[in-house]
Amino acid sequence: MNVSQILKCVLFTPGCKGRWGLPIIFIGPPGTGKTQRVEATATRLGLHAEVIIGSIREPTDVGGLARLEDDRFRLVPAAWAMALGEKRHGVVVLDELNTNVPAMQAAMLRLATDGAVGEYVMPPTVRVLAMMNRVEEAAGGWDLAPPLANRFGHIPWDAPSVNEWSNWLLGAGDEDAGKGESAAALEARVLKAFDEPFAKAKGVVAGFLRANPSLLHKMPPPGSPDAGRAFPTPRTWELLVRAMAGAEVHRLEQSDKEELMSGFVGVGAAAELMQYESKADLPDPTNVLDEKVEFKHDPKRLDRTTAVLNACAATI
Repeated sequence: MNVSQILKCVLFTPGCKGRWGLPIIFIGPPGTGKTQRVEATATRLGLHAEVIIGSIREPTDVGGLARLEDDRFRLVPAAWAMALGEKRHGVVVLDELNTNVPAMQAAMLRLATDGAVGEYVMPPTVRVLAMMNRVEEAAGGWDLAPPLANRFGHIPWDAPSVNEWSNWLLGAGDEDAGKGESAAALEARVLKAFDEPFAKAKGVVAGFLRANPSLLHKMPPPGSPDAGRAFPTPRTWELLVRAMAGAEVHRLEQSDKEELMSGFVGVGAAAELMQYESKADLPDPTNVLDEKVEFKHDPKRLDRTTAVLNACAATI
C-alpha cells in the first residue's frame, strides 16, 4: 500500500456537503508511525494538523461548552477549533479513536461529517481523519459505535518493513521531506480534473445498485463486531463514489484504489462492485456525448444502460 499516495488522495478529494477530504480511519498496531506520518504528509501538502486524543478530553471539547449569553445558551467551541479555522487549510486528526468512551464518540458525530465543534463550523478546507489501534491492542479500547464507524472509511495500516523503516531513519527516499505546491493550488488542480471521473463513478455505482438493491443498506446485526467497521449505507456509497473519482484523479494504483473503496462499504460489497465494473465495460460518458463512441441499449442489461445514462447526465 502506498501510504503517501492514499493520504494525498483522501486529503485532496472533494468530500460530502461541500467539504474537502474523505474521512478515513487508519487502523494498525501501536508504534508504527500512523500519527507521525499523517502529520508529516499534511505539512508537506500545506495543511496544518491538529491532533486530538478524545480519551484525555471532555465531550465539551468537541461538542461545545454550554454558556449563557444574552439570555440564551450557546455551545461555545473549543480554542483548538477556532485556531484551526483561522489557519483555513488543515486537518483534524482524531487519534486513538477507539479509546473514546461512548459519550465522547457521540460528541464527535458532527465533527466527523460537518467539521462542527459546538455551534462553530470550521471552514470546508479543514479535513477530518482518524487513527486507532485494533481494539485488543488499544489502551482501554472500545468498539466504535455504528453511527461513528459508518462516518469513516476503514483502512488497515501495516507495520513498516525493516527496509522501509531503515530508509526513513537514514533519510533516504523520505517522501515526506520538503514541501510541494500550496494546498489551495492543489485543490484547484483537483477540482479542474474531478467532474468527469466523478460523473463516471456515479453512473457505475447507480447502475450497480439498481442491479443489487439489497446492498444499498446492509447494516450488520446488533452486537456484531462488524457493526464497528465498514458496511454499506447510502452515506458510505456516496463516499465510495468520491473515492473512485479521487483515485482516478490522483492516479492511484489499482490495489490502492481497491483498498480505499473497500474501506467504505466493506470488502464483499466493494469486490462485487469492481467485478460489475469490469464486466460492464462502460464507455466514457464524455466520448458518448461527443459521439466519439456509439452506445447501444441492450434490453437484457438495463443496469448497464442506467449506468451510462446516469454518467452522461452527471457530465452535462
